[in-house]
Amino acid sequence: MRTVCTCIPCPPTTVPLYLNSTAVEHCLEKCSPGWQRSPDGGRCESCPIGSFKSADDAVCMLCPTGWTTLNRGSRHIDDCRMRTCYPGTFLNTTSGSCAPCDYGLYMDEYDGRICKVCPVSTTTYQTGSNSITQCLSTNQCKSGAHKCHWLAACMDLPDADHQPRYSCKCKPGFVGNGHQCTDACEGLCHNGATCLKTGRGETRCICQEGHTGRRCENRM
Repeated sequence: MRTVCTCIPCPPTTVPLYLNSTAVEHCLEKCSPGWQRSPDGGRCESCPIGSFKSADDAVCMLCPTGWTTLNRGSRHIDDCRMRTCYPGTFLNTTSGSCAPCDYGLYMDEYDGRICKVCPVSTTTYQTGSNSITQCLSTNQCKSGAHKCHWLAACMDLPDADHQPRYSCKCKPGFVGNGHQCTDACEGLCHNGATCLKTGRGETRCICQEGHTGRRCENRM
């Protein structure tokens, strides 16, 4: 004989935290319309933009495809409207049109009213950014996003025209443009001379007998 199991409803004004809940302790007080329980059930949080929750719903419901809400915490499907402003833009309430987010700002939602500010010491290097991942460090040297040679020192400079600026200088004892550095002794001394470097990276050629000159290029 087959046993039939019947689910027991949660008490009035409460809803189950999980599907297939196994204890009445999983029944929590309903959140207000426009709000739903956080994943851990610890608090009520407002419905994200693009969703709503009426008094009869247990969780936030998505708007129909192609539709969204203008604000968090929407309470009814009537709050859903056709999407107009895409991520990377915001709704300019003065002109009623969409405008791209400026440098240092981004918008990762549909129909945002105010572009979000990049974290401290980061910015975007283009307008219309649609993700926080496009907020890059303003210090290219610190972030490692520079192109200096590994034998060069990177020096951060003030940004110009919303573009990062830095300079590269070869370390003492090495020469080059900072993007390419070679040993300062390489090819410096002639006629079998020995190249020596001081602690400050200065070079000196020790000439073989019978030669002279800074690079031992002259025969005596």
